Amino acid sequence: MADAVKGFGQTKRFIANTETRIDRNQACYMPAMTINRWLAVRLEFLGSCLMFSTALTSVSALLISNSVDAGLVGLMMTYTISVTGVLVCPPLLRLLGALYVDDVELVGEVCL
Repeated sequence: MADAVKGFGQTKRFIANTETRIDRNQACYMPAMTINRWLAVRLEFLGSCLMFSTALTSVSALLISNSVDAGLVGLMMTYTISVTGVLVCPPLLRLLGALYVDDVELVGEVCL
């Protein structure tokens, strides 16, 4: 393909067209990543609030009844951490999948 572009003397037009398409792709990439980080910070804060409430519940149960099993507290905190992961991962994976599809489309436009 490079030989055909050079053969027809269209190198400058091809480079300008490619740079325009890359700039357009990057113009969409930055806001998408910014929104993704914004959402991730909020969801991680929600997970931290859940963890705090779990720890607070465990401590209050220990103070009130004096018979709280350490294994149960550990299990509750483990589940709370996994809930945080479940909250954060799907939006991230959806965004990354959309960005990768856009990159493949861009390569298809440039190379074909």
